[in-house]
Amino acid sequence: MIGLVQVRFDKAALREEMRRRVVEALAERLDQREEAARLRESDPGRENPHAILTNREWRP
Repeated sequence: MIGLVQVRFDKAALREEMRRRVVEALAERLDQREEAARLRESDPGRENPHAILTNREWRP
């Protein structure tokens, strides 16, 4: 028979780790938003820099 292993979590350490992950995720999203804003400002005629270009819009 397989014995059971009891794992005890340090609640404060677990809470701190989750807080750190949330802060990292929010920082990453903020970086992405700033990059998107920078791209929009660099070419104000294009609302969506990821949009598929038509033949007339394509520039080699």
